[in-house]
Amino acid sequence: MQTGRSFAAHFEDDASREAYLTWSAAQMLVYNAKVEESNYFWKFRCKFWSPEPLPKPDQKYAHLVNPDTVPWVKEVPSAVRGIGAYRFFQAMTRFMRGLSKRPHRKPIRNADRQLTLTRDYFSVKQVSQKWWELTFGPKKKTAGRIRFRAHRRFEMPAMVMITCTNQCLQLGFSYEDELTEFPETEEEILARLRKLTPEELTERTIGGDVGVKIRLQLSSGESFNLSEIEKTRIARRDFGRRRHQRRLARMNPGSSNYRKQTRKIAKTYVYEKNVNNNFCHQTSHKIAVMEGIEVVALEDLNVAGMVRRPKPKYDDKGRAQPNGAAAKSGLNKAVTKSRFARLRTSILYKCRRNGKVAVFVNAKNSSRECSKCGYTAKENRPSQAVFCCGREGCGHEENADLNASRVIKNRGVKMILEGLVKKKESKKLLRVPRAKKRNIGVDRPESMPAEPSVCSCVLHGVVESWRL
Repeated sequence: MQTGRSFAAHFEDDASREAYLTWSAAQMLVYNAKVEESNYFWKFRCKFWSPEPLPKPDQKYAHLVNPDTVPWVKEVPSAVRGIGAYRFFQAMTRFMRGLSKRPHRKPIRNADRQLTLTRDYFSVKQVSQKWWELTFGPKKKTAGRIRFRAHRRFEMPAMVMITCTNQCLQLGFSYEDELTEFPETEEEILARLRKLTPEELTERTIGGDVGVKIRLQLSSGESFNLSEIEKTRIARRDFGRRRHQRRLARMNPGSSNYRKQTRKIAKTYVYEKNVNNNFCHQTSHKIAVMEGIEVVALEDLNVAGMVRRPKPKYDDKGRAQPNGAAAKSGLNKAVTKSRFARLRTSILYKCRRNGKVAVFVNAKNSSRECSKCGYTAKENRPSQAVFCCGREGCGHEENADLNASRVIKNRGVKMILEGLVKKKESKKLLRVPRAKKRNIGVDRPESMPAEPSVCSCVLHGVVESWRL
């Protein structure tokens, strides 16, 4: 099974930094050259139509980069430069399959950098108990060294990706781990659970309600949230960011001080990002290893719709009226910072690894429905934190988030018993043949797509054809 790792890193010396910037610039230069070539053929075709098909995307780049014009490219091995063309080929293939937008030029100067290396041009060795050193360059000559701290176990990868931003330097890769097959598939787990009685399935199910005040409230009564010291540190960095932004507004764009100030602003986001990632991983791990639990029920939230700005309102004369956009902007910011989607993804794959299943139920009226009698009304929420059932003879009262988590738990049990749990399928706009493994490219063992099929679409009333 494919497992990914991402580690924070730093350069050993200035020479390593310069080598990294040169190599990454060479890859991005080739990528941009291929993008410009593709755009040229497309614009020429739109202006001077021809029945001949468009040139098929390839990985040839030697005719686009002249070493006499950019002599610093000679310092980079041709195989490393060729990865830029390989990345363009991948991006173009995704575009022609309808899975992404058309590739576009990427800025090189004063922008985020990304360097992809294959196994022939890097080596990893351990220098201490937790620190490792990555050396990149040809076998006979070392170009640079990058040191990273491995906080988790990993296997030697076939390809690494080194990303440098204003915030930090990161090393990422993936590898095949020992877990190749699961004991049970998701369909087999659901079929086995449907044979249980409602009482037995309820005991093995736990529900979770996500929110802004409490990040995650479980039906068992346990809640997960950031600590007070973490909230204080995040608020302190938000205050400092506003001060840096006011200072940035008085500087000249493009100057050295302007670039330094933008780096300071970018670094204020690092702590909050690390805290949120740590919270998602630790919380999802605790849920995935709970004893006696086989089903985790969560809300199926449309986060993109939740943070959408409200529609404008107008009176009879066409004049704009207050629509609550300013008030909702604060809620949108809080929802975005809560990382609902990342927490959901972490719970989903970790439950799968531990032989459990995560189901996502409809979240409509989950905060207004009584977990005891099922009565739903707007009056059941007298305040944001309190739930009080307004039905005569019930009068159930408890924390609103705890009640919502138990409602979600009941809905998850009902979905499993009625067989309503279905696996979500990824969106595919075009039917393409299954890729076959074969070595294509410049000294790389990666698998590339097989010979693509012919697809067509209608452009300006004319059927256009090309090979995917």
